[in-house]
Amino acid sequence: MNNDYGSIDPLTGQIDLTTANNTRSVIAQDSYGFAVQLSATGKLAGMNNQLTAGVSGDFANARFSHSTIRTRSSPLIARPWVPTTTRCKQMRLHAIATLACL
Repeated sequence: MNNDYGSIDPLTGQIDLTTANNTRSVIAQDSYGFAVQLSATGKLAGMNNQLTAGVSGDFANARFSHSTIRTRSSPLIARPWVPTTTRCKQMRLHAIATLACL
């Protein structure tokens, strides 16, 4: 619904005859990731030791497109699709060593 229907545009002096806007949008998204972790045990400085190391990654894409058709009795004014893409990428590295002091 157009709440400004019938008002006068201060820049052009024309009457707003748009009765409503038909807006369409599409969202498509995908995501993927991986993780690898290694754990090893052994002696370090004469003490039991466990070393854990790993890496992981998360990736995502979101695409958003929209268009608007302004409706009035005649004619229809179509605005083109406006695509927007958002990307998110994260990488993590971690390592931890645990010594058993017995």
